[in-house]
Amino acid sequence: AAAGVAWRRKQGAAVKALEIERPRVAPSQPARAPLPAQPQTAAAEPLQVELEPLRMSLTLMNAALAYRLQVTNRGSSALNGLCIGADMIAAHASMSREQHLSGPSSGAATQRIDRLEPGESRVIEGEFRVPFSQITPIRQGNAALLLPLARFRLEAQGAAPVMRAFAVGQP
Repeated sequence: AAAGVAWRRKQGAAVKALEIERPRVAPSQPARAPLPAQPQTAAAEPLQVELEPLRMSLTLMNAALAYRLQVTNRGSSALNGLCIGADMIAAHASMSREQHLSGPSSGAATQRIDRLEPGESRVIEGEFRVPFSQITPIRQGNAALLLPLARFRLEAQGAAPVMRAFAVGQP
């Protein structure tokens, strides 16, 4: 056993650590301001939705995301009875595109804004918790990765529902 340990130490000493250097890329255009993390709404859509992730945490039981959602009425008339359904899922290749983007399930958390005037913005804060039993990790070598999708469904009286899904992660 001692000879095996000595041999392993000798073999380990021969391994040289790799040095990784950042790639050097010459800019092809002048630097521009970074693009916003939120998707831009089309000009025809009166409701603009922006997500600001505040804190993502993993515990032994679940994945949690604290967020701030800003809702702005870009239309010319007030929105009444605005209901906001929200949930979080873990994206995975075993799910279809429609499943990823279909929006919150029927039991999703709901918040309400009674009236949103033209040009007015409201900020809503909340938190999602997804039990690990509901998460299918993405495997990459020996690593198990989580790609959280925060999904929102906004419905107002007399307006078509607006669906938004945001991938949450580090830039």
